[in-house]
Amino acid sequence: MHALHESNAYLRGQSAVAIWRITGEVDTALPVLLQKMPTTIEDSKWDWIIALGEMGPRAEAVVPQLRTELLQDRMQWLLDYVTNALRRIDPEAAAQAGVRGQKM
Repeated sequence: MHALHESNAYLRGQSAVAIWRITGEVDTALPVLLQKMPTTIEDSKWDWIIALGEMGPRAEAVVPQLRTELLQDRMQWLLDYVTNALRRIDPEAAAQAGVRGQKM
């Protein structure tokens, strides 16, 4: 919990994911990930995106950011994580964003 207040964005994001995976506390993890994802480089946030998908519909607030990730990210492997997360969080929003198929 203390690491959520560190200045290092990557450490904060990883701490949020750890808290989510240990406690299942979406309300603690989600705000940190929402804040840090836009300013974090592509290859440092893949585990965050997987964790958001694990949260499922409880992470619905991240759908706009995931749509942005679809437009901004360039690495195909990361885009696969984004599309999988979108499908798990909000299948309708995924379809509206042009996400097709069942890659999960």
